[in-house]
Amino acid sequence: MQNWTGVPWTRHTFSLDHGEWSGDQVPPEHIPRVFLDPVTGDARPGTAFFKSESDGLNTGVEGNCDYNADNGDGNFHMFWDNPAEGGNSFNAQAPPRYQLFWGDPGGGDAHITIDIRRN
Repeated sequence: MQNWTGVPWTRHTFSLDHGEWSGDQVPPEHIPRVFLDPVTGDARPGTAFFKSESDGLNTGVEGNCDYNADNGDGNFHMFWDNPAEGGNSFNAQAPPRYQLFWGDPGGGDAHITIDIRRN
């Protein structure tokens, strides 16, 4: 996740219906806000990373995660499903005044980068 806003986000809930978290790579408690690189002066997003995976043969992975804006603007919700058979799905909803952008969840070893931006 890449947070391009001036608002930090705090994890509210996270769970997996199928699969397991990869090692200690659960959704982090906080997503930091955008900051300026002290050397270049360029804007850099606050970043957070997590990873889930299948926990056995033909089990797939399915989960969700919610983060609340630290300024009270609301929460955003993510859902992902990478079944053992069939297509992958990913969806996310943002509170008003925010937009979320992401690409195709891809195949069996899906990777998503989601950008959080203000409208």
